[in-house]
Amino acid sequence: MFTFNKKNILILGLTVLLLSSCAKRSAYYTSSSNLGSVIQQKVSTYSNSESVRNPLPFIENANSDYKKKNPNLVTLKYKLMAETPFAFYRSTAYIFYKDIASNSLITSNIKIPIQGDLHLENIGTHKTQSNLVFYDLNDFDESFTGSYTWDLARCAVSIQLAADENKFNNDDRDELVDSFLDSYSSYIKSYKKNGISQLSKPIPSDDLSKPVKNLVDGIKQYLHKDFLEKYTANNKFIIGDKFYSINKDTATKILAGLKEYTSKRKEPATFYKVKDIAGYIAGTGSLGCYRYAILLEGRSNASSDDIILEFKEASLPSGVNAGANVSGNQASRIVKAAKYFVPSIDPYYDVTKIDSTDFYAREVIEKDKVNLSKLTKLSDFKNYLDTVALVVARSHARSGKVENINNDIDNYSKEIKKFAKNYLDQVYSDYNVFKKSVK
Repeated sequence: MFTFNKKNILILGLTVLLLSSCAKRSAYYTSSSNLGSVIQQKVSTYSNSESVRNPLPFIENANSDYKKKNPNLVTLKYKLMAETPFAFYRSTAYIFYKDIASNSLITSNIKIPIQGDLHLENIGTHKTQSNLVFYDLNDFDESFTGSYTWDLARCAVSIQLAADENKFNNDDRDELVDSFLDSYSSYIKSYKKNGISQLSKPIPSDDLSKPVKNLVDGIKQYLHKDFLEKYTANNKFIIGDKFYSINKDTATKILAGLKEYTSKRKEPATFYKVKDIAGYIAGTGSLGCYRYAILLEGRSNASSDDIILEFKEASLPSGVNAGANVSGNQASRIVKAAKYFVPSIDPYYDVTKIDSTDFYAREVIEKDKVNLSKLTKLSDFKNYLDTVALVVARSHARSGKVENINNDIDNYSKEIKKFAKNYLDQVYSDYNVFKKSVK
């Protein structure tokens, strides 16, 4: 067990280990090649032209700091980004915002807090240890105050990409985007008429579409002890595709960050008794940033209610490429957004520092999202998008500008649809250039 005295810190005994070669992500992580270097060498290979632009310098610049911190994780990131155009799109929000910065056709003057990286993979389940399961936005790293239409446009492009991967034709993809925008408008109109008092609670189960309701019902059956058994054993993290060993110096700094975090908490000191610390691998776009996991004792001495706390480095949102005005502590921005957007949010959201770097904390707990690849019928995809539209409308309604949005959305729906259709081609073009660079 680890506590905050110097003696126990010195016996932390965590040794740098290679990740398991049998796991897919682990194999990527331990790859001896540095894809960042490969891209750097190929930046000049592709010349800018009217038909094919070169996104590689922008990608290199966006990941340059990450490469200094965790070059192997950037290697992993680039391999994951090269898997599909949708994976590439999810990891390059900075390109999206650079492209729309001067696009007045999809930029409303109505500015509200937005999720900032609104695509179909950033909506999913939340679960508490009391087995409350609900469905909502689940990523707030890119949140900022901007045009509400930017959320809609980014989501609409993701619909085009997901539908294209599922082999829907052009007309069907356009119909899906129409369906999403129409549902969004309907929900906004409903909030204008009936008020927003219901936003203080999670979305009722009966309001969820069938694919989402099935997902939520499934997660309810998954117990917290099962989650812990999947990732821990004998009070240690299982080293593999999610967790990797860190050195003693890093662990000591994390313990200092945990001490700062706990100084603001109300739980008893025994709750934060440290069992293990590890590096943590999750997501794609943020791979390369500092990200750690801490296994804590929790509410009792039993291992079945242990807590896995994540510390994640906070950085500027991609919206700065479109002129977003953000300053101050970025971890505070993210925590504030989480609490703003989602009722009954993880109570462990808070901020800390490791050295001079801002981190935010949250619990690592079981969660899931709709498997988009199974939405092969147009009716099923539309049904799912109705819930997506509900989630997005709720997030925007929290701004108190429902009436403004209701009077404004018709001015932009047609252009957002057109943008999403055309931007699909741009994503594919950028993706193809990128994919060639990492072969």
